[in-house]
Order: sequence, then structure tokens, then C-alpha cells
Amino acid sequence: MKKIFAFLLLGLTVAFASCGDEKTETGTDWFLTPVAEVNGTTVGLSCQTRFGEGVLENTSVGFSYAAVVDNKIGAFADVAGSAVDGTGIAATLTGLQPETSYVVFAYAGLSTGRVQSAGAVFKTGQDDMPDPDPERPAFGTPAASGVTKTEATLSCTFNFEDTADYDVYFRYKPASSGSYDRVNVPTGTGTKTAALTGLTPGTTYEFALCADWDLVGRRWRKYGFGQVFGLARTGSGGQVKQRLSLRLPPVPRPFGRRPQSA
Repeated sequence: MKKIFAFLLLGLTVAFASCGDEKTETGTDWFLTPVAEVNGTTVGLSCQTRFGEGVLENTSVGFSYAAVVDNKIGAFADVAGSAVDGTGIAATLTGLQPETSYVVFAYAGLSTGRVQSAGAVFKTGQDDMPDPDPERPAFGTPAASGVTKTEATLSCTFNFEDTADYDVYFRYKPASSGSYDRVNVPTGTGTKTAALTGLTPGTTYEFALCADWDLVGRRWRKYGFGQVFGLARTGSGGQVKQRLSLRLPPVPRPFGRRPQSA
């Protein structure tokens, strides 16, 4: 189940305020508190700022995070691929340790030095990797994070031990109409992610992780649980909406014969 955290990490701010950089300053006048949307071991990070529109477009921005173990903060790492949406910053973390507390802050590299937000803390949930199915792919619960006006990051755990030829992909479309678009992801057991860009602002999208594979001369398809997410009309960030859990369809089905090689 997804949980949203926006807790200040009181008492630990001094310990990680500079992260070894003497030019780093806590810029609470410029940043609001980061927010973490937790879904198992996948976390969507977002942070609104008070910078002017467009200021962050050509600035080095992102998030730094570290695990907290035995009340000690570990080494910090910067999140690769943080996105800017107006005056906000968004990113997605995957593959974190289950049931572990993490410290996170947002930062911006200005000409005068690096400034960062106050710290926040979140705790990951259980690893939602589905149990393997000896005959067909197994899916976890999908999630959308880093939702802005035109972007979103999809994620879902996946388990399939079969060595047969198969494809894994996210399919998505506007919930009200249209045909599905497809984004292929690597095969193999693990957490699958896909970064969507160029979406239509103010639109609700539906999506699911899917798999196609060969069995007894036929090509089979199975969908994971469906989800929806809504895009904002402005730069204030989108809203992730939980859809009723359903499988489409509930069992795999063949959709055509695989061409025979000459």
C-alpha cells in the first residue's frame, strides 16, 4: 500500500547538512519540505521550491538520500535523472532496502554554491516481489511516481523464471479514449520502470505491466493489475490515483501463432 511521508528529520539535520561540502547551505527559504510517495521499495520523491519559473531549467538540481541504520546515517548518493517541472523537482528511487528508513533532501547547484532543503525521512515497505508462478508471469502492484504536467515514472515488480522467448512492457493510454502506447522494458525478474514524457496535461491515464511469451507454438499475453494516474494542468505536480485491483484478463490468453521459421 502506498504511503505518503513529509516528516522533518529533527535532530539529524546537522549531521548531514553539508554532506562533506563546506559550500552547501540549508536553503529552507527556497525549498519546501520534500515529499516521499512510498510503494514497497520504490519511492517517488518531489519537492516544491520558491525559485522563479524557469530558474531551475538550466540548474543542477536533484535529491540526495542515505539509509539510516542503527540510528546512524550512511553515505549519501545523488539521484540520477531528477526532473524539473516549473518550480518543482521530482525523481523516482527503485530497488531500495525493504523496511528501512532513509534521509532525503532536495538540492540546487547555484553560482554561489549548492543549497539544499531541510531533511525529510521516509521508511520503505516490504518488498512486494510476487511469488513465482511455474507456468506464467507474476506481477506486483504497479505505481506511478514523479507525476508532473507531462511526465510520470511507472514501476512494477515482475517475476518470471521461464527461459522462453518473451517480452515485457508497460502499456498506457488516456483513460477516456485512445489506443494503447507501449514502452518495452528489460526481461527478467525484478522491478520494471519506465519514464513517460510528452503526456497531455490535465489528463488521466491508465496503465499496466504486460508480458507476451511463447507456449506450445502460440504467443500468450498476460496483464498485471491496472492503475491510473492523473496529470496536473499546472506545474504543481500530478495526482496518483489508486484504481480498483483487477486483472485484464484474469488468465493468460493466446493471441496468434508465432511464424514458423523457414
